Amino acid sequence: MEKKIEYLIDMRINTLKDQLQSANNQISELQQEIATLKNKVQRLDSGVQRAPANPQTTLVTEEQKPQQASSAPMQPDNRAGSYTPEDVSVDKMFYYGNK
Repeated sequence: MEKKIEYLIDMRINTLKDQLQSANNQISELQQEIATLKNKVQRLDSGVQRAPANPQTTLVTEEQKPQQASSAPMQPDNRAGSYTPEDVSVDKMFYYGNK
């Protein structure tokens, strides 16, 4: 009877060891994947220029550009399609919901 109990305990311990080893393997794979993703993000961040420190200044200049462009008289050559990015506001091209 004692041998049966020892055998059952050993079986249970072995299954727990296998599960623990599997979990450790998965954790190490995830750590490697996280390290790879961090490296990719760092490379992408180094290639991208940082946003301006004062976003309110950017908003003001973006709002002023469409007003200046709309106040300029439309030239005949603009009807043929020779527009510049300053001529057309992004807000006119895309709908962002209720304003």
